[in-house]
Amino acid sequence: MASKQTMVEPLKTDGGLGDVAGYSTANSKLLSKAFPQSPIIGRQTMTDESVTAEYEDVLMKPINDGGYYFGEYNPTYPDAPNLEDVETGAAGLPATPFVPNVASPGVGSTNPTDLPEPPNADQVPTNQTYGSGEGRISPSKTAKEIAKTKLGDYVMSTNPGRSQYTGD
Repeated sequence: MASKQTMVEPLKTDGGLGDVAGYSTANSKLLSKAFPQSPIIGRQTMTDESVTAEYEDVLMKPINDGGYYFGEYNPTYPDAPNLEDVETGAAGLPATPFVPNVASPGVGSTNPTDLPEPPNADQVPTNQTYGSGEGRISPSKTAKEIAKTKLGDYVMSTNPGRSQYTGD
């Protein structure tokens, strides 16, 4: 199980030097006096709960910066592709949803629409992946599970080799 991390509510200590190989601690009262306008150590208007609520309110809904940097971004991934719907074949299409068409367009051509059917596309395994995991799962399936994730939901897998976002 993952341990809870300090966000904006640091441990309040009296301050002191640690031993040679140990950790020193901060004097919370002096820090609060030195930085009275700090929302974390001065006024203490920020709490782990308020920061979590702000994260889920602001960062978990669609963002549109008018094309300045990101353009439109939706963290719920409503348009995640379904790899079963990917058209494959000749004329610039991929060999499979996972592999490009490596055929040559022919002598003197650099036009992708001149590409013939991909060679050996039926021999490309689509249920294998490198490393751990369950193979190639379509983003349209995993996105729904990822979109449900809340701050604090990320934990170490209890079942190595399986994604917690497959929807199974």
